[in-house]
Amino acid sequence: MTTEAATGVRDDGCGELRLPELKSIAHADHHKSHAVMPRIGMSLERQTKLGLGKGPKDLPVVIYQIVSLEH
Repeated sequence: MTTEAATGVRDDGCGELRLPELKSIAHADHHKSHAVMPRIGMSLERQTKLGLGKGPKDLPVVIYQIVSLEH
């Protein structure tokens, strides 16, 4: 069900909305979430930490992207 929902978002974003790119962010330890991204054609952009500064509240994340072929 998650893959189907993500596919719908991708199709609407790259199709009807004509967005030049889409990005998806997931916690690095949540493998089921970021496993969906390659299945819908997204590529790993980078791994980083998301937060307001250096400290224990920074979250390790993976960022995936897909660039619309229409742009």
